Amino acid sequence: YNIARIFVEGPLKGINIYGFSISVRNPTLQEVSQILSMTDPWSDVDWNLTTRGPEGSPVCATYGGAPGAPDGTGSWRLVNKSIPPKASVSEALATNGPAVAVTLTNWLPFALTQVASHATMVFMLDVDFSGFLEISAPVGFEWLSALVTSQPQAPYNETHSFEDLPQVSPSSQGAMLQFIEGQYRAGVRYGFQAPLYVPDVGPVTSLSAFYISLLVANPLGPALPEGISSVVFAEPVRAIVDSMARSSNKLPGTTAELMLKLRIATAVPDPSYLQITMPPGYGPLPSGDCGK
Repeated sequence: YNIARIFVEGPLKGINIYGFSISVRNPTLQEVSQILSMTDPWSDVDWNLTTRGPEGSPVCATYGGAPGAPDGTGSWRLVNKSIPPKASVSEALATNGPAVAVTLTNWLPFALTQVASHATMVFMLDVDFSGFLEISAPVGFEWLSALVTSQPQAPYNETHSFEDLPQVSPSSQGAMLQFIEGQYRAGVRYGFQAPLYVPDVGPVTSLSAFYISLLVANPLGPALPEGISSVVFAEPVRAIVDSMARSSNKLPGTTAELMLKLRIATAVPDPSYLQITMPPGYGPLPSGDCGK
């Protein structure tokens, strides 16, 4: 009952990346206590993947479970509670109850702007909690952990009050931002602001989301649901990918036809236009037409 089999047409090729989505029901606390050995809270609760041939014989399998935790160290675990995610910081602040949101000043790649974006996160719990706060950004993003503020900045701190977060942990690195152990009180708003490098393109083989986790200081074991978590979906990186610019004529001083190709991840509202910045010396003809 805890095994899902997915059949594919044709062979599984070693050079390809495969992905799929299935719906599952998480076990209840009663089921966890019945299925797992509660006298051994460090029981195996990994998610394992196995490829099988035409006769059902195993070909290859994951070792130690398929990574699914935000930091990529192991399988994802059940938690005691979740925080309802909101679409924006403003919406989360307008909620008189538990909520969490992450807002960026812009989603343009750092390579384009040469300026880090600024992320603001706010959250409120409905229970007291003691432990560590971790925020894992989407793959490719990078926190500037040395410049994190312990509270959100303007305009959010002008209309709402926040409690200071603990200090940033020195173990913070890359897409993982960690705070040292602290006390979090129910009904109190917390948050921070931090610069964040946006990559050239968004995640391709992983979910584009911020994983927020409140972890207990002394875990009893992965078999027991502990802590609080939430998943806040991120907007797509505003980059043009798969682009191409090619000329039909490469001779100096001649008229050429420019061929362009691009694919965008972000919809552009009407009326919209495409801007082409050419190298010095090039210039479009005044009566130029655009074709397919």
